[in-house]
Amino acid sequence: MIRQSKKDAILELKNTGMSLRKIARTLKVSRNTITKILKDPDEAAPHRESRHEEHVPLIRDLFKECKGNAVRVAEELESRHQITIPYQSLTWIMRKHEIRKRKKRRAGQYHFKPGQEMQHDTSPHQVTIDGKKVSAQCASL
Repeated sequence: MIRQSKKDAILELKNTGMSLRKIARTLKVSRNTITKILKDPDEAAPHRESRHEEHVPLIRDLFKECKGNAVRVAEELESRHQITIPYQSLTWIMRKHEIRKRKKRRAGQYHFKPGQEMQHDTSPHQVTIDGKKVSAQCASL
């Protein structure tokens, strides 16, 4: 799919007298695409619905039943209902219909050079001292 800005650039370059081959090389677009755009610059790409749209309610139910596991949803669709949906298409449908919650983005970024920021572990460990198991904490870098 060619963006409108690239279509405008193609039309502008053609109006300045640049050849199709040079436009194609400059914008990294095939000559066939440039020819189609020059024939009908206002033509939009056809919008198609997924052929799996009818299964959305079933996918919602299975998603809850499978506790959010999309791979398991695909397996259940195939085993129980004899519906085969590729995994990538299934996850696209889930994102489109907001079946799956979006992953949280990180709150921030850290910009530390090596050795500038240190962390230490203070988790409890079971250590044998004098024949007795003792819970101890080790603060190490």
